[in-house]
Amino acid sequence: AQEDGYRTPPAAVADIVTRAPSPSVSVSPGGDQLLLIEREALPPVADLARPMEKLAGLRLDAATNDRHRTRSAVGLTLQTIATGQTRAVALPAGADLSRFAWTPDGAKVVFANTRSDAVDLYVLDTATAAARKVMTGGVNPIFQSPQWLADGSLLVLAIPEGRGAMPVEPLTPRGPEIQTATGGKQAQNRTYQDLLENPHDEAMFAWLATSQPVILSADGRSKRAIGAPRIYTSVTPSPDGKYWLMEWLEKPFSYQVPWSRFPLTSAVFTRDGKLVETIAAQPLADSLPVDGVPTGRRDIQWHPTEDALLVWVEAQDGGNPRTKADNRDSLLALAAPFKGEARVLARMEDRVSGMIGIEGSDDLIAYDYDRDTREIRQTLIDVTGTNLPRQIGIRNS
Repeated sequence: AQEDGYRTPPAAVADIVTRAPSPSVSVSPGGDQLLLIEREALPPVADLARPMEKLAGLRLDAATNDRHRTRSAVGLTLQTIATGQTRAVALPAGADLSRFAWTPDGAKVVFANTRSDAVDLYVLDTATAAARKVMTGGVNPIFQSPQWLADGSLLVLAIPEGRGAMPVEPLTPRGPEIQTATGGKQAQNRTYQDLLENPHDEAMFAWLATSQPVILSADGRSKRAIGAPRIYTSVTPSPDGKYWLMEWLEKPFSYQVPWSRFPLTSAVFTRDGKLVETIAAQPLADSLPVDGVPTGRRDIQWHPTEDALLVWVEAQDGGNPRTKADNRDSLLALAAPFKGEARVLARMEDRVSGMIGIEGSDDLIAYDYDRDTREIRQTLIDVTGTNLPRQIGIRNS
């Protein structure tokens, strides 16, 4: 006879499949506490069935205004390393936790809790193991999670107030979809998934991705907006706290490449949100060679141990990896007030793939990568001194 509903396996089998995995562990900055992040073995089927917006290379959940994902972290426990003592953190029913960040002193942890129609923000006091909601809905974490600032407040990318209703897709097409190739450029592009396809997709992407940076007190009682609402991909404070480096996407969008190749503006603002200097304005990168990079300033970031020093990379080979070059990328720096010519820190043999700072030093370790030999080199760079860059490591990936 036909049976309604799901058929379940024997209890012994079900227990293996549904037993919760070991918790993830986050260590406090001082190394004295553990945050045990309790995980769920299987996400609810309802999570998998939630509607998905496939836009500009992203998969988004319009109801929560976040990336489309399934629940994983469902509980929190604090453990003191010296004694092994554990303290459970009281959370709302059906918790769906993510985006954890400690304060530098380990006194607090910020995290997000996703409800069916919004993302809330909580702050956990590690001394009392009490979590307090500091923002009810309104968080827009698509491109950047909330982060602590040096004064103990939080930088949050929020949904702009009064942004209006979600765009509605017209039932009748406006007309044929026409794409025009002009300028005689030849371009090879990989095949990307989940791209924009029509004006409604563009409107949905802009509606979901546009955010307003706000400074939120740790208790949630005060909130101050900085800058204007834009499609921010990154907002970071300078180490001395006097400036913001803000990066945002501009139109025109593309139906051929994902958001990471849309026009990108990078600019420095004061603490109060006044424009100091535009550092770069990258155009739409829809005709790069395969494995190529844009020309001009890219990967702009703050030097981690200087007060307000910007560091970035510039291609010296036209961005084309097939061009023979002894100096493929250069690393440059520009200090406040961000005027005049940048200073060349190092001329790298291959494509720079990242850099890290060293605590208590102005030195940087830069990584460059040879796509043909698969070699990754590490170079030590003396940023404010007179020592020449020197290679300190090499390996094959």
